[in-house]
Amino acid sequence: MFLTSQAWNENNPIGSRSSGMGNASVSFGDVWSAHHNQAGLGFVRDISAGTYYENRFLLKEISVKGGVVALPIKAGTFGLTISNFGYSLYNENKYSLSFAKTFGDKLSFR
Repeated sequence: MFLTSQAWNENNPIGSRSSGMGNASVSFGDVWSAHHNQAGLGFVRDISAGTYYENRFLLKEISVKGGVVALPIKAGTFGLTISNFGYSLYNENKYSLSFAKTFGDKLSFR
């Protein structure tokens, strides 16, 4: 007898640029990297922030809300992201704090 068990975690993409490109956003080096690919934060040179709201199919129960902040310092860039999916009876939240540093013009690590 063979039994399987699976768990799933939906990482809801946030940001209009990401949504407009079919959520193919891991190569971006902008403020939204705080949510999608933290290593990309290393390329952010100015303090940046953004908010996002998506009301899927006009149903508040499956809406996605999010916000990001990038704070560059001399040693690298800090990123903060907060996102929420759902409504009062069911919701999923994601909070993260990240740091990224560049090593040259094309290489960055988190």
